This record gives sequence, C-alpha cells and structure tokens, in this order.
Amino acid sequence: MRRAALAACALVLVRAIAAHGAGAISVNGQGVPFHWASSPILYSPDRGRLGALDNAAATAFVASTFGIWQAVPSASIRFASAGPLPVDVKASNYDDFLGRCDGLSPIIFDDEGSITDDLLGAGARNVILGFSSPECGDPNSAVITESIAVCGDFTGTTMTRSCSSSRAPARPRSAPAGTWPTRLR
Repeated sequence: MRRAALAACALVLVRAIAAHGAGAISVNGQGVPFHWASSPILYSPDRGRLGALDNAAATAFVASTFGIWQAVPSASIRFASAGPLPVDVKASNYDDFLGRCDGLSPIIFDDEGSITDDLLGAGARNVILGFSSPECGDPNSAVITESIAVCGDFTGTTMTRSCSSSRAPARPRSAPAGTWPTRLR
C-alpha cells in the first residue's frame, strides 16, 4: 500500500513536465507546446515533514522519484535540487511561494492537508494526493522557467480517508487578482 501511495505522489511530482504521449500540457498563442529549455530542471524541496516521512526521507523520496524519470532510456530530462526552501511551508505561509516568479520551483510537503483544502476546497485533502503545474515562463517562446508541486500526506491517515470518503471537495477558491502576473495557462 505504501509503495502504491509513493508511486502516486511520484506521478504528481513530474506533472510539470510536458507529457508527449498525450500531447502538451498547454501551448502558446502560436501553438508551440510549453517546455523546459534548461537542464537540469532545478527544484527546491520543503523543509517540513510529509506524513510518516521526516524531511530527510521526504527529500530523498523526491530525489529518487526524479531519478526514475531520468533513467527512462528515451528521456533527455534531468533534475537537480537547488537546495531546500528557506522554511517549512504551511497554510500560513504558502502564499510566499505560490504564484511568485522568484527563481524557485518549490516542492511543498502539505503534511496536514491544509494547503490542499485552502486551494481546492474543504475536504480536498481526502481525495487529492497532490498537484503540480508550470507556474512561470515566457509565453512568446513557450519556455517554462518555474513550476510548483504540492504533495499531500499519502503515507498515513489522509490516504486511508481518501479511499473511504464519499464527499467531493468543495468549490476551489479563486486566485487573488494580480498574483499570477506571468502564470502559464
């Protein structure tokens, strides 16, 4: 069960990469798929826990997950840690990292599920393991420069609740005006 949950989060972490098999995540006005032009793609993991995983184990999990994608024989993608975020990201401070074109591609460990609930609606933590998205870039060249990933507590009670929950999450909140100046959509 734990391996399946870890594999599910692995899929969340790599969502920011263009999925060539199913087509591009998004294209610019000229129809050019958004893509990463730099290699390695740098990421910055949270300083907090992820359920039963302490920070060292959660950070190692992220690195090993990216290693799996790099090992695909036809893959030309590379990842590297740019070092940890300066703080443990919680509901009280996630806005400092979300929607900011600041040179960081954070991987946030939403240990309590409160960030997921705040962004995607009450109860979302019970049915969503995590999410990610390209965040900043150049719409003219279709180059992604930053992304974000939020991983929920898939190692403990959240996973158990999500398997037995029949409630759908409430309607998501809207992003505050002006917080996505160069956001890719």
